[in-house]
Order: sequence, then C-alpha cells, then structure tokens
Amino acid sequence: MKASQCLLLLVLVTACATLSAASSGGDDCDSVIYTMLPCLSFVENGSKVAKPDADCCSAFSKLVKTHPGCLCEAMNAGSTFGIPINMTKALTLPKACGVKVHHKPHCGAPTPAPAPGV
Repeated sequence: MKASQCLLLLVLVTACATLSAASSGGDDCDSVIYTMLPCLSFVENGSKVAKPDADCCSAFSKLVKTHPGCLCEAMNAGSTFGIPINMTKALTLPKACGVKVHHKPHCGAPTPAPAPGV
C-alpha cells in the first residue's frame, strides 16, 4: 500500500472513531463506516483498481445486510473527510461484488461548494 493510501486510511479511521464516540442512539452509521475501508483503494478518485477485492466485497455485503440504511452515508464518507470518492465506481459495488441491494440508494454526490464570487 502506498504511503498516501496509508495516510488516507489513517485519516478515515481516526475521523470515524471520533464521530462514533460523539454519536448517540439510532442506526449509528458513523460506527459502521470504517468497515468499508477495504473498498477505499477501489472507490477513491484516480484509482486504477479494476474490481473490488474479496475484503471489500465482504465488508460491503455485511454493510448491506446489517445496516442498509447506512449505504449512502458510507459512500459519501470519503468526501466528508476530504477523501475524494469516485461515486460512479462506488455505485458499481453491488454488481461487482454480487450483492443484491433490496433498497437502491439514491445517494448522489455531496453538493460542491459554489465557486468564489458566485
């Protein structure tokens, strides 16, 4: 794993742990987002990885089964923490991993900030 990927991984784990500690009650998506870390090398912008590996698919399958309501938050977590995610690739995870998603998420990408002066 490249040093930049290790740093991104460390930032995401730290941010998720911080959010988990600060969260309370309900379907706590923040506490399960870190389980998607094995997919980072596949979904981050600029990734040349053609298909998700077995660890990623296992994590994705578990997320779909245990916390399906957290799919969008998991897909958007990278952007929240400053890690650019290729949403087109992220949305291919169900097919690429052979995981049936009963409730298709309509996540969309986070709204970008307007350009200065606009």
